[in-house]
Amino acid sequence: MALATTQNYTKETIKLVKHFGELKISGTVLTDYERHAMALMALGLNPYNTNGENYIEKIISSFDGKQFGDVNEDNDDIFALIVLTNAGYTVEDKMIADDISFVLGRQRENGSWDESVDMTGAGIQALANFSPTPGVGESLDKAKKFLKQSQKKNGGWDENTSSTAWAIQGLNALGEELEDWKMDGNTPLDYLTTIQDVDGGIKNENLENRIWQTAYVISALSGKTWNQIMQNFEKVESLTVTEQPKQIAIKPKIIKPKPKNLVNQNTATAINSLAPESEPKTEESGWFSKLIYKIFSIF
Repeated sequence: MALATTQNYTKETIKLVKHFGELKISGTVLTDYERHAMALMALGLNPYNTNGENYIEKIISSFDGKQFGDVNEDNDDIFALIVLTNAGYTVEDKMIADDISFVLGRQRENGSWDESVDMTGAGIQALANFSPTPGVGESLDKAKKFLKQSQKKNGGWDENTSSTAWAIQGLNALGEELEDWKMDGNTPLDYLTTIQDVDGGIKNENLENRIWQTAYVISALSGKTWNQIMQNFEKVESLTVTEQPKQIAIKPKIIKPKPKNLVNQNTATAINSLAPESEPKTEESGWFSKLIYKIFSIF
C-alpha cells in the first residue's frame, strides 16, 4: 500500500497492478483475504472481481450473524470494517452495524484492543469511519487515551517501528497533529528519524522485516489512513439463482490464441487511472519523499 500513497512512481505501481491482477491467493484465515483486498483497492483493482475472484464475497460469507471470521478474535472484524467501508457498505447494512457492536464490545477497559498498540491504531481507523454511531465516539476517546498513556519518552510506541506506524495512522484517523504528541520533547517523527538507515529504509537486520516496516512507515507518514489510501468501489450485491438455466444447444467453440501480455479489463482500468510518471527531485524533497524514492528506486 505504500506505493499507493504517492503518484511519483507510476512505473513501479504498474508492475504491482499487473502482478496483483494475475495473482490468486489461497488464504488460511480471513485476514489473508482482507489484507489482499486492501492491497487490491489501494492499487485501484476491483475487489469484487480481480482475476475471477470476489474477495468481498469471501469476507461477507464469513459473517455468522454477529461478527466476521473467528469469534475469538477481533482483528478480522476490525479489518472487515476497513475493507467493507470502501466497498460500498455502510452502517445501514446490518452486518456492519452488528460488527461495530462486536468490535466495541471487545475493547478493553484501558481503551485498547488486545492490549496492543498496533490493533488499537487499526481499531481507531476502522471505527473513525462510523464516528456518529452511538458508542463509537466514546470508544475513540478511550483508545486515544490508551495511545497517550502508552507513548514512550522517545516519542514512539513499544520501541517498535510497526507499532509506531500503526499508532500514527490511528492518530491520522482522529485528525491529530503529530507535533502535539510529545514525550520529553520527542514526537513520533523524532523517534522514526532515529531508526532510519542511510539508504532511507528502516534499520533492521532481517531484510523481509525491514521492507515491511519501511512500507508501514511510508503509509503512516503520508498522513493518510488505510481507507484514504484505498480507492472506493460500488457495492455489488450477491446474485441469487431463482430458476434453473434453460438448456441450449452446444456449438463447437473456436479457440483463438490470446495475445501475449493481455491484461483483463479490471487491470487495464487500474493502469489507465494512474497519472503520468513524474520522478521527484530528491535534492529538493523532504525526508518522506527521500525515503520513498530510495526504497522504490530498487524496483
